[in-house]
Amino acid sequence: MRVLIVGSGGRESALAWQCKRSPLLTELFVVPGNLSLQTLAHNTKALPAFAHSNGIDLVILGPEQPIAAGLADALQAQGVAVFAPSQACARLEASKSFAKKIMQRAAVPTAAWQAVSDADTCRSKALARLHDDGGVVLKADGLARGKGVYVCHSTDDVEHAVRCLFSPAGATSATCVLVEELLAGRECSFFSFVGAQPTTHVGFAVDYKRLHVGDRGPNTGGMGGYCPVPWLPDDAAATVISTVVEPLLHTMAAQGLHYRGCLYCGLMWTTRGPRVLEFNVRCGDPETQAMVLSDRRDWLAMMAAQAGLEVAMPRQSIPPRAAVAVVLTSPHYPYSEGRTTQPALLPQALFDASSDDLAVFGAALQTADALQLRTGEGRVLTVAAAADALPVARARVYEKVAAIKAGWPDAHFRSDIALQVD
Repeated sequence: MRVLIVGSGGRESALAWQCKRSPLLTELFVVPGNLSLQTLAHNTKALPAFAHSNGIDLVILGPEQPIAAGLADALQAQGVAVFAPSQACARLEASKSFAKKIMQRAAVPTAAWQAVSDADTCRSKALARLHDDGGVVLKADGLARGKGVYVCHSTDDVEHAVRCLFSPAGATSATCVLVEELLAGRECSFFSFVGAQPTTHVGFAVDYKRLHVGDRGPNTGGMGGYCPVPWLPDDAAATVISTVVEPLLHTMAAQGLHYRGCLYCGLMWTTRGPRVLEFNVRCGDPETQAMVLSDRRDWLAMMAAQAGLEVAMPRQSIPPRAAVAVVLTSPHYPYSEGRTTQPALLPQALFDASSDDLAVFGAALQTADALQLRTGEGRVLTVAAAADALPVARARVYEKVAAIKAGWPDAHFRSDIALQVD
């Protein structure tokens, strides 16, 4: 099977790592890719014409932007199988108000909310909820690269969030803002592969969104994660499937929206059970980097089958392993715009994909020479490890992180990923 992955981050590197292990794979391409993928795949830049003219059997879309822009529709129009939802279905992530309305129709449990379209109304509604509840959440309605959510516990927090959301820089994502109830509990996410076959559930993971240790600092695209999630109740998966995934997909199908791809359910696990914080229409980053090491099924076979190809759906015959992923970023992340830092040189061999227990997934990297890569800005790479228990996987990850940090002193990472998992 000839496969094309669209994207350039750690998630796409992890998907390439997984696909490379499938006996179904004959050739793998990535667009635009990143330099750490040189040993795994060919990079190509023309799409969707490339997919059509080069006999690509399956395209896997990684980031949310091309999915929301309708790339899956364009590829399917040329007869190419795609593991990603249509533009219409992608509104689950591209418009939080659309997602809330679907949840309302499907009776999916979620936080109370109001949609506002101007700064004054947003401020007024947010301050009222802050006064009544002691906290409020403000969310940009559209795509914001993981940085459009503000958890507010004070008037100053609200003022800061309103300024950011309605500033010219935030206007593309904040034509509408949701003022939401602040839920109490523990966050996790649940992943399902949906499409032509019965839905396959990959499982739960935890993502650390805040920049600093102890969940302090601004929200980011994700600083690390782990799976599975031992603090959840034994019936957690069955509960999410019956109260979230199945009613959501049924309600969407009734409206002619037939979902295909990875469905990411971002959850707050409260004393009353799960409440949906958000939906994503693609695999999570950095959760995917942990999950590809944890889940020993053939993901390429699962994605191809859900995309409508005649491929047998693999069964989970071996229990998933514990896995931990830690993201290393440039020192100014997530405020890299307009700032430059002295790059470090990393050996190309760091991204060797031969181990099933430890992997380094590249993202923001630039060419140095034939044997070295230069660190860029943002989330530069993710280190992931798997073992029989989370403490062992965590120790293995941080041993590798320390080795990388020795050659890249400016690297920023959180030291508390998977520290407390009970």
